[in-house]
Amino acid sequence: MAKTYASIYRDFDMTMSVAEDTKDLTPLVDRDCVRASIFRIISLSKLDIPFNIAAYSKLKELLFEFPDQTSDIAIKTNLEWIISELEPRVRIDNVEVTHDEEQESCIIDIHYTILRTNTQDVVRKEVERVR
Repeated sequence: MAKTYASIYRDFDMTMSVAEDTKDLTPLVDRDCVRASIFRIISLSKLDIPFNIAAYSKLKELLFEFPDQTSDIAIKTNLEWIISELEPRVRIDNVEVTHDEEQESCIIDIHYTILRTNTQDVVRKEVERVR
């Protein structure tokens, strides 16, 4: 008899998709759960968390800065801090910021390790500068 794998992390999918067989909400499990959490965290705006105006991603604000080494370090530092504050299931290994001058966009790769499973993963977020 095959041993079934018990999931460690479970969360609701924010798209509220319904499973066809059970007609219930499909949950996000383990890796997908953590990935969705990191995406939500790096998209937080000021006042999204009541009574904690410091806990938000300054990514939108920093996109208006001139793309240079100083703004890259500010983006990296802010994302590392906010993820470590709000997502205790992961350890941030590296944050890479790449600028695409032609499309006026910024590609951010967040390399992290899920602590309980010791699994390494990466989340990529591409943001465009809108004028």
